[in-house]
Amino acid sequence: MVKNFDYLIQRFGHIPNGNRTYYLSRSQPPFFCLMVELLAGIKGSTVYKDFLISMEAEYAYWMQGAEGLKPGTARNRVVRMSGGELMNRYWDDSDQPRQESYRQDVETGQEAADELAMRIKVASPENLKAILDQKKADTYRELRAGACSGWDFSCRWFTDTAKLSTTETTQMIPVDLNCLLYTMETIIARAAKITGKVKTASAFQQRAARRKAAILKYCWIEEQQFFVDYR
Repeated sequence: MVKNFDYLIQRFGHIPNGNRTYYLSRSQPPFFCLMVELLAGIKGSTVYKDFLISMEAEYAYWMQGAEGLKPGTARNRVVRMSGGELMNRYWDDSDQPRQESYRQDVETGQEAADELAMRIKVASPENLKAILDQKKADTYRELRAGACSGWDFSCRWFTDTAKLSTTETTQMIPVDLNCLLYTMETIIARAAKITGKVKTASAFQQRAARRKAAILKYCWIEEQQFFVDYR
């Protein structure tokens, strides 16, 4: 299985949400590094050398768009927080209904558009149509991002916990995803050190330290003694 996932990363740059071409616009949650670590515990540390390139490639996919990102903005799967920290979100490159749930997504998008139409006043029918078409596209992307998370679907992503049409996955900094990215950074640092790539190891150690601090800053609620998503 690790070799199969290694192949997918080498071929597509990430592990698609499923082995069909219409899943290429989104990734599975990034568990590959954990799988490599598990295999290394069985077969020895040479496993890290075999899969380090793919681990770094998957990490690069998740961090694509981070360069030049201004505080308070997001691009692809990366968010630059108001304090300058880099964190991640679930994302899909497409804003069309999912092929595997086409009818359901069209119906959900229409529901979201109808709800918006009841709340806004627009000067012309043309402007209204443009706004509602954008709302549908945004809803499709939010549904796709929810599918990327593996939590498809959970009211975790809803603004109204009873309505799928209020899904806003891309507006969340998920604590689980950022813990996975933190784990990726620590495992890549360890693998790079084992294979003699000292500079790479140091760079990923620093990234892991910064992400840990960001998770504690934005996702830890001291009063509740609990980690949460950050909106």
